[in-house]
Amino acid sequence: MSDFPKSVKINEEGPREGFQIESGPIPTARKIEFIEALSGTGLKHIQIVSFVNPKKVPGMADAEEVVRGFRPAPGIKYTGLWLNEKGLERARATGKLTLEGKISIYASEKFSMRNNNRNTAQEFEYAHRVLDQYKEHGIPVERASVAAAFGRGLGCVENLRQLDHAAASPSMSSRIAAAILARCTLPNPSNASSHCARL
Repeated sequence: MSDFPKSVKINEEGPREGFQIESGPIPTARKIEFIEALSGTGLKHIQIVSFVNPKKVPGMADAEEVVRGFRPAPGIKYTGLWLNEKGLERARATGKLTLEGKISIYASEKFSMRNNNRNTAQEFEYAHRVLDQYKEHGIPVERASVAAAFGRGLGCVENLRQLDHAAASPSMSSRIAAAILARCTLPNPSNASSHCARL
């Protein structure tokens, strides 16, 4: 008997991650062309933009224009990324994306400060606030994760114990799972709870 899965779920993030790290400008029309080309490959989930500060991430300055301009194909979830409440509101305002709630706590406080301009304590405060926003707007929470958990370049591994301490007892991951289950609607709560408890 084969132990291979019957199917594999691919979350394509090329348009978002790829466009925002390029040093030079990419015309909006070319971004849209690429997104629509990906739509014809059989993918079911494509993250196409991030709603972030355009001064810090110039490649995403045209996020709303990209969302307005592309033609969605049936059967595909098109999503965006946000790092704060303002970004979430921008995503909601498009009226065109599938909104998926996510909670991420960073193992590396140094990386958290660089990426989100929040320390670990502020990340937990944000997690609670954004969970309220998800509940208010009926946004299902799809994932809770510990980001930047491996690698020593930004102090990731050595900060895991500090992160768990910051979250208090029981474990940080269990606390995140409990908060999600208590405050939001999940597609499969029992699976989410057991998965987060194993993190």
